[in-house]
Amino acid sequence: MAWRSNLRLEYYYVKVLLGFIIGAVCGILKLKGLVGILLGVGTLAILILYLKKMGVESRKLFEGVMEYVGAWATLWSLLYSIL
Repeated sequence: MAWRSNLRLEYYYVKVLLGFIIGAVCGILKLKGLVGILLGVGTLAILILYLKKMGVESRKLFEGVMEYVGAWATLWSLLYSIL
């Protein structure tokens, strides 16, 4: 059972890391408004569909989504402002 817990943490960390990556891309490319939102939400949707196709339980699919959004929005606005 311990390996299942670790696997769940891996999905969480993948979502948070992806949030930072997509936030950096949006900030560095200076994406504005709807374009940046579509990139962020679209990437999350693709990740969830990919995990669903892999057979991940539906409860685990949405763990870390708010952290993804927080990391993405924070890094996007921070890098957009600085650069």
